[in-house]
Amino acid sequence: MALRACLATLMALESFTACDTEIPGEPDAAEATGTGMLTVSVVGPNSADQRVEAAREAVRFWNVVFADLGLRRPFDTVAFLQQEIPEDLLAAYSRSVLEGEAAPAEPNAFTRVAADVVIALSDSAIISFAASLDGSGHWLVGIRTDLIPPLSLPNVPRNLVAHELGHVLGLGHNSDPTKLMCGRPAPCRPAAFQSSEPRFFELTEAERARLRELYGY
Repeated sequence: MALRACLATLMALESFTACDTEIPGEPDAAEATGTGMLTVSVVGPNSADQRVEAAREAVRFWNVVFADLGLRRPFDTVAFLQQEIPEDLLAAYSRSVLEGEAAPAEPNAFTRVAADVVIALSDSAIISFAASLDGSGHWLVGIRTDLIPPLSLPNVPRNLVAHELGHVLGLGHNSDPTKLMCGRPAPCRPAAFQSSEPRFFELTEAERARLRELYGY
């Protein structure tokens, strides 16, 4: 029950401190060592970018979801790497996922980042995506600019990052616009995450069952 209460608190984003007291959304370095948790680096030119905090919130969300399911938390703490984004390279990865073009040659600027999951913050209006890198279990998540809609809309960034991390964790799209993983070919688009109240959209029961199937032990 404590885990479900914590998850409800996190879904409403009323207090991360309350969740951290009972079940941390982010483990400390000592806890994470040797546990198989995925390391996450957010890459971009500005640490004050709202999408950096959105990534941290999304990681906490997934760690609490997994704990609520009785599963080991999937993500380690989130690091920030300050560097310019090669926009052409990021756009090429986006097209490879969305349009079926050949993936860019590797190694490259993204595969060289020392993290299991690289979240790249674009200044362009790319279509956000999650792409597997070099067959090694590493992932690239590209997040479009937040200076224009839909990411400039309230509540969208945290849910968009959480949606893409859902793909990293093995979930596909569904067609329910009230759920986190709704997406193509359904007409769901990130603007549907807009809300005057900060919150995360929910998973379906089938998705929760899929996570238990993938990560149960």
